[in-house]
Amino acid sequence: MATDWAAERLEIYNTFKEEGFAASVRVPGSAGVWNDTTMAYVGATANTDYTVYAIKSNFKAGQIDGSIVQQRDVLLLFSAYGLDADGDLGELPDLVTTSVQLVIGGVEQNVISIKAVAPGNVVLMYKAQLRL
Repeated sequence: MATDWAAERLEIYNTFKEEGFAASVRVPGSAGVWNDTTMAYVGATANTDYTVYAIKSNFKAGQIDGSIVQQRDVLLLFSAYGLDADGDLGELPDLVTTSVQLVIGGVEQNVISIKAVAPGNVVLMYKAQLRL
């Protein structure tokens, strides 16, 4: 029997919403294009915030190497449900390769890395390493 990844994604969202907390994924806008005539950037776009639900965890002692993962780093898992319509992030920039920010309680976090958890070609959630 095949796994229904869309249902799994919704289950993760519901669990994180019930047991976790709200956070925002802030996708940066663009500066636009410089116009020599007006001496200003034209076509700039603002940052866009997307509400997600997340849970926070600590790294295990064996994962802390002092350089990539440091003692005070935390692991933030956040749901992918609601970030796009169909699970492939076609409507958003790739969160793994753009300089998105995670905002928790109004405070921008220091994001070290974000990795997608995507079995079956459907992004279920993201794992973010935050440095406090």
